Amino acid sequence: MTRDGVVALILARLRRSGDTALAASIISEMNLFQQMGAERGDMGQLWFLLRYSELTLSSDRRQADLPNDFLSFPQEDGCLFLPAAIDADPSAMVEATRFQPMQSFTGQLDTSSGAGWSLQGSTINFARQLNVGDTPVIIYYGGEPLNESAYLSGGQPAANAWMVNAPDWFIAEMCHLFAQDYLKYADADDRFGSRKMEAKARLITMNTLQEEGARTRVLNSYYLRTRSSRGGFTVS
Repeated sequence: MTRDGVVALILARLRRSGDTALAASIISEMNLFQQMGAERGDMGQLWFLLRYSELTLSSDRRQADLPNDFLSFPQEDGCLFLPAAIDADPSAMVEATRFQPMQSFTGQLDTSSGAGWSLQGSTINFARQLNVGDTPVIIYYGGEPLNESAYLSGGQPAANAWMVNAPDWFIAEMCHLFAQDYLKYADADDRFGSRKMEAKARLITMNTLQEEGARTRVLNSYYLRTRSSRGGFTVS
C-alpha cells in the first residue's frame, strides 16, 4: 500500500473519512512510531530493512563513517568485509573476509591477513591502514525514509517499505492510538487492541519465512551444511 492509502483506511476505520487535519496527525504519529516503536524497538531487524553498501574511506584509509540510515548490525558475524578477498579466494569467503571484533587497539591482534575494527559513535576505525583498492562493504539494517507530512497533495509519496510490507500493523497501531488518545472512543481496546498483536505476529512469522527462504543448503560427499545465501539486499 501507499502512505495515502494507509491513512485513508485508518480514517475510514475511525469513521473520520476526509478529515485532513486528523490525517496530518496520523502521518506525524506514524513517523514517530516508525522511528521509535518499530525501527528502534524490537522490530528493527526485518528482512526489508537489510542493506548492502560500500563504505567511503577517509584519506588515511583507516576510518569510514556508517551509512546515514544505519540502525544495527546483523547478529551473526561477517557484517563487514572486503570483496577483493572473496575474488582472490572464493572458497575462504567467510574466514578470509570476516573482521574480528576488537575491544581496543592496544590488545594483541594479528592483522597480517585481515583487519580488525572497532566502532566509536558512527565511525568505524580500522586496526591497520587498508590497501589502495580495498573497498569495505557493510551489511546492516537501515531505517526507511519518513513519510512526508502533506496528505493527498496530488503527488505520489516516496515509497516506504513499512507501508508496503507491514501496512496492517501500522493501521492497527494507529487506529488504536487515535481511538484511545485522540477521539476517546470507549470501545477502543475492544475494537483495535487485539488487531495490533495479530498484525505484529503475522509480521514476525513473515520475517521468519523470509529468513528461511534466503538460506542455501549445500550437500557434498562429507556433510550437509546450511549457510546463508545473503539474498534480498537493498543496495544503497
